[in-house]
Amino acid sequence: MPNRNAGPGMPPRVEAASDSPIIRVQQDPRIEKLRESVDFNAQNYALALAAGAGSVVAGPTFQVPQNQVGWLQSSGLYLLTPTAATSVTLQIRINSGPVPGFDNLQNVPGIANFVVFPLEDDMRVRIPNNALVETFIFNNNANGPWTVGAFLSGWYHPLAAEEQAWGGGR
Repeated sequence: MPNRNAGPGMPPRVEAASDSPIIRVQQDPRIEKLRESVDFNAQNYALALAAGAGSVVAGPTFQVPQNQVGWLQSSGLYLLTPTAATSVTLQIRINSGPVPGFDNLQNVPGIANFVVFPLEDDMRVRIPNNALVETFIFNNNANGPWTVGAFLSGWYHPLAAEEQAWGGGR
């Protein structure tokens, strides 16, 4: 998307590589929801992750409706009764492709039951029209089995409304 200067009444200036879903907002630290926006919160907190390095379980998914675009705001990883040896990774994919920077989110060593991975204040992940967002949780060591879970949250709105509000969308 070309850079645009934001002024009074203008949308925020946005910069991103054309092939990256990650959007950095330079003037306004948040991409604002439109009045047509609908929140989503996909979650599943009762998944069985088998023992053994390389074990994987599919987590929650979310599909953006047809003719809509979405914005991922945060994600989180849940671990039931972790130990200091617990090592798991959360990976977020859009249309089967890992999202750069969100393809290797690891729990902090220790015994935290819930680890939230909010996006930086000036960052959002754009989810294209009708795209499928998937999460996968990987066991990185031989320990386990673990009860794990994850969540994704954000919003979506009509592509046409975004293009009208932000002057052509992305």
